[in-house]
Amino acid sequence: MESLTITKLIEKAHENLLKQNPSERYIRRHKHIWKLFSNYAHKHKITCFSSELVGCFLKEELNIEYTDENLNGNISVHDFETFVRPLLMLSILQSGGTILRISKFNRTEDIEYYREIMKHYEELCQKRNNSKSTINAKLYTIRPFLLHLAQSGIADIAQMKAEHIHQYTIFIAARALKSINQKMCHLRTFIEFLYEQKYISTDLSKCVLKAQKPRPRLAQTWTKEEIERILGVIERGTSVGKRDYAVFMLVTQLGLRTGDIVNMTFDNLLWAECKIRFIQDKTGKPQELPLTATVGDAIIDYLKYGRPKDDCSQYVFVRHAPPFGKVKNFWYVMQKYLRDAHVPVCTEKPHGFHTFRFTLATRLLDEEIPIETKSAILGHSSSDTTRIYLRADINKLRQCALNPEAVYG
Repeated sequence: MESLTITKLIEKAHENLLKQNPSERYIRRHKHIWKLFSNYAHKHKITCFSSELVGCFLKEELNIEYTDENLNGNISVHDFETFVRPLLMLSILQSGGTILRISKFNRTEDIEYYREIMKHYEELCQKRNNSKSTINAKLYTIRPFLLHLAQSGIADIAQMKAEHIHQYTIFIAARALKSINQKMCHLRTFIEFLYEQKYISTDLSKCVLKAQKPRPRLAQTWTKEEIERILGVIERGTSVGKRDYAVFMLVTQLGLRTGDIVNMTFDNLLWAECKIRFIQDKTGKPQELPLTATVGDAIIDYLKYGRPKDDCSQYVFVRHAPPFGKVKNFWYVMQKYLRDAHVPVCTEKPHGFHTFRFTLATRLLDEEIPIETKSAILGHSSSDTTRIYLRADINKLRQCALNPEAVYG
């Protein structure tokens, strides 16, 4: 494909950007980086765009290591979104790709031709016992890929070439730095499926670039005093406060995942046996935990004096304002209480609701109980997952605990 001049490419990128109706700030940020890049090229008397030029510009002007072959490297999220993403937009357009709009990702009418292929792939995932959330994550990657093929004029998937895959991998890198490894894996698996099922005659899965696998970031952990401060600012005299306090007790004392809390029904609460029994949302496997006195009292207080009486849904924790129904997540609730409690947060670390679960896991390091027991408490399918938490206490590297309530007792 003929290389466009950098000036023409930036003009084209600007036109595409405006079609997405972004904020003025977003536009200014992109235009600023494009201007810096254009000035760099002019200084070196270069008029045509290339990925190599992008790499040199990022390295020499911004001290950022980045190439198409090393899609994420060790770039911070801030540097990626501020400096790299605008240049990837140029790369996508130069290679003949399309700047897909996120709002179109789930519009299946745009990829009607591929509906049967998607249905076939989804059925195969179900036969392999993939969880619903895993299948949804795979389809969320595949839908825009098929939309990309359709917008590239591919009337038959057998016409797909390596260049189409390369264009889309650049698009993924431009939009999903944090989840790029997962999305690359989903794309590679789907293309393997296409080859195995004879949709394509050549195995193009090897054309999916392997992103450098970053070392997993340890989540924020909280001290006992910080957790007490967070719990202390919850207004337990209000109906919403009673709900939030019960939810926070479930995660701080028992380490439940957010998905398991929002999907908790009255049938999961076995009061006579003092147990909570449920099917884990993430793994699809059964889990049973003790319904401790402190957790039970918090739930009872909410059910008797906080939960809306006219809400007849099966879910324990519900919204208290329109639209009514079960709570979707607690991320914003978490951020509110962190601010109210004046608890310092490390912005470079994950600091969502799951950090309470991570904190519980690290507290359990103080007890000399086999790691398999700790895995059972946290509901991990494999003890390899649990071992990640051991990195949070390098000095001790001790194994796990049995009694969650004793951690904060």
